[in-house]
Amino acid sequence: MVCQNYLLANGPVYSYKGQDILDVFLAGQKEFDKLYRSSEQKKDRIITIRGASLKDITNMKKRSGRPLGLADIELIKEVEKHKKY
Repeated sequence: MVCQNYLLANGPVYSYKGQDILDVFLAGQKEFDKLYRSSEQKKDRIITIRGASLKDITNMKKRSGRPLGLADIELIKEVEKHKKY
């Protein structure tokens, strides 16, 4: 997550079937603040990054209604299943 110009980025935090996932969103200050409060930090071997939570990403993709976003929701559900173990 980057505050400059209210750019929200998530990734590459998760990999699925060998493919890194990166999503970028533009948001106003109010939405950015809300997303930042519920964001998650992920640590790599070298750096720690902050990204929007999968719950927030899912909600944004539902609101967009785009076919690719709706397909991404299914991928997120798969990630969530594996994350619980």
